[in-house]
Amino acid sequence: MKFIKGLIALLVFTAANAITFSNSLSVQAAADYYYQVDVNYSPMSFTQVNPDVPLPEELQNVPISYSLALGKSFFIYGTDTINTKMNTFTYNNNINGASNNSMKYSWSNFIDTSTQPATVNYLGFRLVIEYNTVANKTITVMYDIKFINAELTVNYQNTNGGTVTSAQTIRGSVGDSYSVQPADISGYDFVRAEGDPQSGFLGTAAQVVTFIYEATPLPLLSNVHVNYIDEAGNNIIPIKSFQGEVGTDFNIQPEAIAGWELVNTIGNPIGQFTAADLQLSFVYKKVDTADIVSNTSTNNDITLPVTGEDNLSYTIAGLLLISGTGFFLNKVNKK
Repeated sequence: MKFIKGLIALLVFTAANAITFSNSLSVQAAADYYYQVDVNYSPMSFTQVNPDVPLPEELQNVPISYSLALGKSFFIYGTDTINTKMNTFTYNNNINGASNNSMKYSWSNFIDTSTQPATVNYLGFRLVIEYNTVANKTITVMYDIKFINAELTVNYQNTNGGTVTSAQTIRGSVGDSYSVQPADISGYDFVRAEGDPQSGFLGTAAQVVTFIYEATPLPLLSNVHVNYIDEAGNNIIPIKSFQGEVGTDFNIQPEAIAGWELVNTIGNPIGQFTAADLQLSFVYKKVDTADIVSNTSTNNDITLPVTGEDNLSYTIAGLLLISGTGFFLNKVNKK
């Protein structure tokens, strides 16, 4: 078939063109570039699909040519197995490389009416193109063209149907497998899943999985109010409150207060926080600082042993006393 430059050539392949091909071509290894191309398309719309396949930078804005052929260019999506169902397509075989290369494929390529019920290819196909440059260089580009025609919506709601966090949408081809799990959402606990199964396969009808949550109960808190009082019940320092989760332990120590000493404790300084607030009182009595000074003066006098000069003074005084006594006695005897 002769192609006329500047025109779109229509290629029609039918069963009459039957040729034997290998089903295990290693096309991926031979490709210079690879692209995944997602196209919103369902064959059951009975319209043609018109994918724009990207060109590598080295092929952009230069004259290039290529040709497509059954058994050479088309493969089962994601495989090296030849796709013999691609019967009707159009393309521009001579282009001045723009950013993309467009072509058209009939819906009949993807619906096989020779089987009952008809077999529908919702998945897509693999396309391998050998681009030829004016410099006689061949660049092989492989495209996996995936049809996006099914979706699963995942909702996150509370027990009243309100939105807890934004819904997510999983999009793919009919027949793709999926698996979704509840998300960890701060402040909420997962309760149950509703709607479609959490795992399965995307179908032709819209699917919805809804995860139901309830607000995480806030921890129950209570207080221990601590009074610092004198024996008459008057506050010495301001009341202090200690807060904790019900059921957890507390251990509260008395304050050291200058000029006061602890004499009693009313309540439990060691225990657990309860649903109701607790009261604890530390009882102090005032310390009399004047008594402390007086007692220290009276009771703390210390008698030191006589030593040194004090001892010598006592010795001289004793000798003088003895001498005086002897002199007095001698005088009496002479009379």
